[in-house]
Amino acid sequence: LKDIGADHAMRVPPTSDGVDLNEMILFHGAKADALDLICKSGFDPRRGGDSAGDMFGKGTYFAEVFSKADLYAGTQPFRPIPRDESRCVLITQVALGQSCSTKEPMRGVMRPPFRPGTEEPYDSIWAEQRSEGGCVDHREYIIFKESQSVPLLLLRYCHKASCECSRCPPRAPSP
Repeated sequence: LKDIGADHAMRVPPTSDGVDLNEMILFHGAKADALDLICKSGFDPRRGGDSAGDMFGKGTYFAEVFSKADLYAGTQPFRPIPRDESRCVLITQVALGQSCSTKEPMRGVMRPPFRPGTEEPYDSIWAEQRSEGGCVDHREYIIFKESQSVPLLLLRYCHKASCECSRCPPRAPSP
């Protein structure tokens, strides 16, 4: 089992009795109405990929860097949206358990692969970033059970008028 070695995520320490669920504080971006529903009802991994793809299966996706979650926030994932348009990202506590790493897409999977020599699947998948030989710019973490995550805080925000990120449309040149 390879250590996740999260570069940017905050780990939740094991409990006082030594139980370690491999919990992390991660980000989840989506449309505002979807996040409001998640806050009321929890995450539903069966909806994974409904609006933004399923590169690592039909699960709930999380990011360890906020800018990755921001790509999914707003009315249209990955498309330029006005700087003053409201966006939402959830800060979540995610129990990854025993997690399986992947460097390649795993489209179509409904659960993590089996642990070697057993008929029990891993608890989650994490995608390695390109700098580690993987296929994503920033690590992604995927869970397949509702009980593995808890929304902690819903952030509503807008980008600054001076923002020049890839999501903000280019400004018209000055006359």
